[in-house]
Amino acid sequence: MTISRPDASPIQISDMHKLANAIVLTSQGIPFLHAGVEMMRTKGGDHNSYNKPDLINSINWHWKQKNKDVFNYYKALISLRKVHPAFYMPTAEMVREKLNFRRTSNGLVSFEIVDNANNDRWSKILVVYNAKPKKIQFELTGRWWLAAIGSKVDEKGIRQVSDFVKIPPSSMLIAFQK
Repeated sequence: MTISRPDASPIQISDMHKLANAIVLTSQGIPFLHAGVEMMRTKGGDHNSYNKPDLINSINWHWKQKNKDVFNYYKALISLRKVHPAFYMPTAEMVREKLNFRRTSNGLVSFEIVDNANNDRWSKILVVYNAKPKKIQFELTGRWWLAAIGSKVDEKGIRQVSDFVKIPPSSMLIAFQK
């Protein structure tokens, strides 16, 4: 399913799902993914289904195949998080010391994790969430390796960039310096 806006390119519903849980999986603390989110489970809009029948609360396992790209994206982000301890620093003091938000415009959130935080092998990590319905050009200082952009995730690095990077609509970027 897509959503069209007159001032932007169409946005896939799956892109919004990916961005929402990319935020969860790249935030500090213990991530919580609700059952079936990896396959875009729906309860038909019922936000309080604790006393509803199986028709509402069951998991349709066919959704996993239908939304395999979402499943694989979350799987890749979970793998990336597991091997990079900077995404789960153990103390609030370390988070305050090593995580710095960057000034951005509406629809963007950006932060850097610095100084090999929590003994991470990446010296610096840049995370940008683009909630805008259009591609944005994000300015960079120095050379960075892309670990995640749009629907692609590769812990070893997708490609190197400098000066700027174009981030697709409703998506996340993770870049790193060694």
